[in-house]
Amino acid sequence: MNAAAYLLATGEAGAIALECGAERLSYQALRDSVGRAAGAWRARGLEQGERVLVFAPDGIAWATAYLGAIWAGGVAVGLNSRLFERDLSVVLSESGARFIWCNESARALLEPLLACIADAPRLVIDAEWSESLAAVDPILSAELPESAPAMWIYTSGTTGLPKAVIHGQRTVIASADFARAVLGLNAQDRIFASSKMFFAYALGNSLLAGLRLGATVILDPEWPTA
Repeated sequence: MNAAAYLLATGEAGAIALECGAERLSYQALRDSVGRAAGAWRARGLEQGERVLVFAPDGIAWATAYLGAIWAGGVAVGLNSRLFERDLSVVLSESGARFIWCNESARALLEPLLACIADAPRLVIDAEWSESLAAVDPILSAELPESAPAMWIYTSGTTGLPKAVIHGQRTVIASADFARAVLGLNAQDRIFASSKMFFAYALGNSLLAGLRLGATVILDPEWPTA
């Protein structure tokens, strides 16, 4: 199976999948964007099982880069966009990631850290990445064993350094069960998580559950406040 393809298999083509401010993307457009993102990752040399770090505020580009990595057979790793340098250095070193996708504002922070790491992840800047997608054809999703890794979710590090928790492709099979059975959500609903997508709760119960239900997921790049 492929976790990203599984999540995007049910949404009606014209229904809105993602909304962020004034930007909206239908399920048909999202499937195309994720297929193109996967093609872009492959064109850059991403191999099956290699990690892609996603280090940026929430947004539609975040979601397509993240899901595109999984669609291509890679492993998506959403990172806290406010990680302290110490914790970020640990993640950059120990993840063995092939790429780190980020926005322009993160370049000044990342470049000195990457320079200190052997076989460091390659930097992929959001603006340059987005411009290149139109020139890439969508690809078919990689078919992998259910146990093959699809995503890593890092712990917060409150008991020490952050640690990666590995989630297989089959993790998403039950992604909508809570939303459907407990909350009674369906394709007509709009789902917003006040916490960010790198948190397991927001990722699982907003992005993953919402997409599998064919609902609309609301994303917000701003940090939550009271």
